Amino acid sequence: MTFGIFNNGQQVLQNLAWIATIIGSLSVPIGIIVFVIQSHRSLKERELATYSELSREYREFLKFCFTEKLDLELYEENNPKSTDLTEDKLIAFEILVSLLESSYFHYHRQTSKLKKDQWTGWDQFLRSWCHRPDFRKAWDEILGAQFDAAFVEYVNQVMKETRPSLG
Repeated sequence: MTFGIFNNGQQVLQNLAWIATIIGSLSVPIGIIVFVIQSHRSLKERELATYSELSREYREFLKFCFTEKLDLELYEENNPKSTDLTEDKLIAFEILVSLLESSYFHYHRQTSKLKKDQWTGWDQFLRSWCHRPDFRKAWDEILGAQFDAAFVEYVNQVMKETRPSLG
């Protein structure tokens, strides 16, 4: 009794070879598709991890300001009551600038939508601080020389763009 394709041993081997060829030729495109999907997923996970890390650092900055009872007048963008640079204020500004530098390296000049959107927010945040006389004073006198040259150049450009007009 024979069963169609299994007429003889040679026919079975030929059919198995044919099936193996089909499977082999499909494995490369399937492997590429799986690789692309995993790479995309991995990229998204890294982007979200970066977002989470910077978000955590920002919360830590706010907690620091709160627990140390620092009166940075966070919501007094252009008119803080005092431009005096106390040690506490300088420490807070240094933490803030370090956070801004991290956001610069993670998001500035990136191509993904998430990173572009994040950079827009961080850039606006940086600009809001650059409007403040106390922050400008701290940057010019102490902070500006402590950070990466490309970041310093960028902040200096923002400082020029946000310089208050005289009169």
